[in-house]
Amino acid sequence: MSLTHLASFSGRKPKTVILLWIAVMITAGLLSFNFLDSALGGNGQGSTIDLENMLASDLKDRKISELNSINGNEPADSQSSQSGSDIILVVNSSKSVFPSEEYFQKLNDFFSEIQSEIDKSGLDEKVGDVQDYQIVPSEDGTTIMIQVPFVRSSLVGPLVHITEEFNDEEFKFYFIGTATIEHTFQELAEKDLVNGETIGISVALIILALVFGSVTSAFIPVILAIVSIFVAIGLVSIIGQIIDLNDFVTNIMTMMGLAVGIDYCLFILSRYREERISGLDKIDAITNTGSTAGRAVMFSGLTVVFALLGMFIIPEKTFHAFGVGSIVVVFVAVMAGITLLPAIIGLIGDRVNSFKVPKKLTLILYLVGFFIVAFTYGLGPILLIVSIAVLLVLILISIIQKNGLKIKFLNIDDNENKSDGKFWNAITLQVMKRPYMSMLLATGLLIFLSYFYFDLEKGTSGISVLPEDEPVKIGFELLDEKFGFGQDAPATIVIDADINSPDVESSILNLEKQLIEDEGFNSPEITLYPEVNFAELNSNIPGDPNGQEAVNSIKRLRNEIIPSAFKNVPASKYNILVGGSTAQIVDSVESTDEYFPY
Repeated sequence: MSLTHLASFSGRKPKTVILLWIAVMITAGLLSFNFLDSALGGNGQGSTIDLENMLASDLKDRKISELNSINGNEPADSQSSQSGSDIILVVNSSKSVFPSEEYFQKLNDFFSEIQSEIDKSGLDEKVGDVQDYQIVPSEDGTTIMIQVPFVRSSLVGPLVHITEEFNDEEFKFYFIGTATIEHTFQELAEKDLVNGETIGISVALIILALVFGSVTSAFIPVILAIVSIFVAIGLVSIIGQIIDLNDFVTNIMTMMGLAVGIDYCLFILSRYREERISGLDKIDAITNTGSTAGRAVMFSGLTVVFALLGMFIIPEKTFHAFGVGSIVVVFVAVMAGITLLPAIIGLIGDRVNSFKVPKKLTLILYLVGFFIVAFTYGLGPILLIVSIAVLLVLILISIIQKNGLKIKFLNIDDNENKSDGKFWNAITLQVMKRPYMSMLLATGLLIFLSYFYFDLEKGTSGISVLPEDEPVKIGFELLDEKFGFGQDAPATIVIDADINSPDVESSILNLEKQLIEDEGFNSPEITLYPEVNFAELNSNIPGDPNGQEAVNSIKRLRNEIIPSAFKNVPASKYNILVGGSTAQIVDSVESTDEYFPY
């Protein structure tokens, strides 16, 4: 079936097409309800190829396995070893000093509270007493840190909130680790998603009302965008059972869905209105729109999809996940634009132009509401209520005027829209008159803007970008201040060499010395395994291990410190790899840069 016939069918059988889309939405809702959590619960992050940090981890595992075989020990269960938590409990007191009776009493009360929460969750996990753990106090005794392996990923949310409720004026408790930081980022992302998209929809409604000059036409693109997002999330719920995805996929889908959904609908709806103004009847106008604007939307969508396929070239699961989400929502938005939109137009006809919008009054009402909300509640979801209220006022004004009540300051000036398009038309004419000059100006602007790409500091969002009042950031900065590192995420240096060799031994000592002298690293812990020709150095990184300074430290370690320390050892005599969470970021960025030109 051609696009022309598809648009014509949708316009002539609007109820059938709309009912089909309602059935699709119900199915998508059921799929999301039952499968979305598991679809986004996979490990949708990390490289799909072996990078240096992964090779470092593999080398360590292999050497430890060899050591266990030599010593006759049972090999460690990788599953259980991975379940161990890197989370640290940081406790700070404004009055008490460890080890005081007050300090121990508060700690035991806190551990009892944690045990109660674990019992509620149904997990068979015994926290025990604080005396069962190794407690490391700060030099001034006001702060302590404790490794807490009982904090499993499923408990992170409830336990983090317990610390917030348990804190008082004297004692503050913080869980710091990869899982708690990721939990904080996820909570903020969900909150920001709601805030950002409701603000976006709020502004879009007013802009669309001003562009179309009609309240009904303003609502249609937003409705189609929401339908596209809803159906796409249902599809992702199934795709996520096969492909590793992550929680941020829904964020990118919402942003892309609103963008292309509104854009495609705006294009088609504008063309339909033009066709009606030119004298075509409703069905012919819908058919014509399908063969022109509908065709342009389909090819535009296909172009976006093919462009997004480039994300799969980069060997990084996050890019793959974003690519899947974006492609699905663009595909659904195109299908909605060429089927559901003609059906809606076929159902309501010229009522798409109902409820006229006076531009000046609309802007005044919205800006007044915007500033009232901004200075009282702050920008957020409530802004959407302002937009809807403004549009309802416009509907009321339109009804009043239709009933013959003329109020001078509420009059809608029919001449207001006569100047629409003159500005853009004038620009278009000037561009066509001077094509070469226009091309040079446009190209120069694009080259100027693309220059800033080369100044990007590429990495990941570390804890330092979190708001200052976030508990996990406060605890992170406290840990860094009192103990010299902000998170238990050390740089791990693994060495495969004959460590009994004087040259290798001297190089390892030289490496240790340079790490101590370098401000980017704390004094390393060295473990030697001469039986299997293996050595491991672990050095905590001061500050944010995901920050730019930490990234630069890893680069310096690999490119300067290690080559300098081992300059007297032939390259064939040793193999050194740097691993850890910061090294993973460096490897990921370098991998992305390598594949980006393709």
